[in-house]
Amino acid sequence: MKKLSTILFLSCFAAILTSCGGEKKEAATTKADTTAITNVNEVLALGRVEPESKIIALASEVTGIVTQVFKSEGDSVLAGEAIISINPSVKQAELALAQSKIGTKQAQIQVDIAALEKAKTEIKNLQLNVERSKRLVAKGAETKQTLDDAETKLSTQQEEIARLQKTIIVSQNSVNELNKEIALRNSELSRLTIKAPSNGVLLNMEAQAGESITAGNSFADFAPKGALVMVCEVDELFADNVKLGNKVNIRNQGSIITIAGGEVIYTAPYLKKKSLFSDAVGDSEDRRVREVKVKITSGKPLLINSRLEAAIQLTNTAQ
Repeated sequence: MKKLSTILFLSCFAAILTSCGGEKKEAATTKADTTAITNVNEVLALGRVEPESKIIALASEVTGIVTQVFKSEGDSVLAGEAIISINPSVKQAELALAQSKIGTKQAQIQVDIAALEKAKTEIKNLQLNVERSKRLVAKGAETKQTLDDAETKLSTQQEEIARLQKTIIVSQNSVNELNKEIALRNSELSRLTIKAPSNGVLLNMEAQAGESITAGNSFADFAPKGALVMVCEVDELFADNVKLGNKVNIRNQGSIITIAGGEVIYTAPYLKKKSLFSDAVGDSEDRRVREVKVKITSGKPLLINSRLEAAIQLTNTAQ
């Protein structure tokens, strides 16, 4: 029994020593891994070339039939240059109707103003008649009925003046509303010609003459003129190492030859799921990335939407 107890004691002691040794080894390995991560001097990230001002999806504000396409895919355009036009016949008819209505209203206002001026002139005479009748009635030289008739005519004329004034005000309000409608129709007509929002290039064009176009639906992609950037996704393992101002060597995927140079101009304040290249084989669903934007400052011209590799040069951040 004593011998068995001794064997059990020695076994437990050995297990404890093995456990302690394992913990020290694991801690050493973790420390080595951390040091390796913080001492890297280059981080590789896949990215896509985009205009710095983003690609714009062009759309119409109104629905209609395309009558003419002025520009084609790949064309360079200037700000305000026409790209497509939409059939204006319906909007032109609505504008013509509003203009005819306002012409009628304005003519009626002139008639009512003339009638008002005449009524104001006549009422002065009616007021004089009432005053004269009052004096004559007071002297007994005229009957009370004559005074009543004069006062009735005066009251009727005053009501006519009030009616004409109200009619003119209503007509003027109608003219104001029609002017707003005319401005709206003119605005709609101007929107039937869709123009370039700035200098740039048409990346694609889907609109064709004779086809219907729906308000709000994109018919072309437009790249504003300006600097290009490379939007990259840096793995969460190295996300904290990337800083603003880091220099970047841009290469074709799998190549060691630099084709362009750049500089980090933006680092996202949070991690997110992969989005640019989430279809890559072997990606982990739970892996997070940090979006980084690199302004392309040198090298050969790059095609928009090119998928390239960014070698981000880091400073030593080890403590």
